[in-house]
Amino acid sequence: MYEMGTGNSGTRTTSGFPGNPNQDGLPADLWIMVSAGPDHIDDTSAGRGGFNLTEGQFPWPTLPDNDQAVAMILMLIYDPTNGTVSTGQVYRTGGSKPAGRPYDCLFAGSK
Repeated sequence: MYEMGTGNSGTRTTSGFPGNPNQDGLPADLWIMVSAGPDHIDDTSAGRGGFNLTEGQFPWPTLPDNDQAVAMILMLIYDPTNGTVSTGQVYRTGGSKPAGRPYDCLFAGSK
C-alpha cells in the first residue's frame, strides 16, 4: 500500500497552483509517497519524540529544525543494510524541499 501527501492539501493551501506556498510557507508542489516497507508496519502511526509524523499530517509544518527531529526522521527511513525485513518506511519525495535539516535528511534518504 502507498500513501501520498502534498504541500497542496486541504484547507492549508492558499492556492491550487504549484509554487504558491500554503499559509505555513510550505511549497505547494512538495510531495511525498510512502510505503510501510518490508515489515508491513506503519512506523508513523504513533507519535515519535513528541512529533506527529503521520503521513496524514505531511508536510509536518511544526517539525522543528533540531537534532531530535533529525533523529526521528532518520528512524523512519527504511535502510536495506539493516536487514531485508527491518523497520522503516520507504519514502519518495519531490517538488520544492522546505528549509531545515529534517527535510534535508528526508529528501536525501528518499531518492
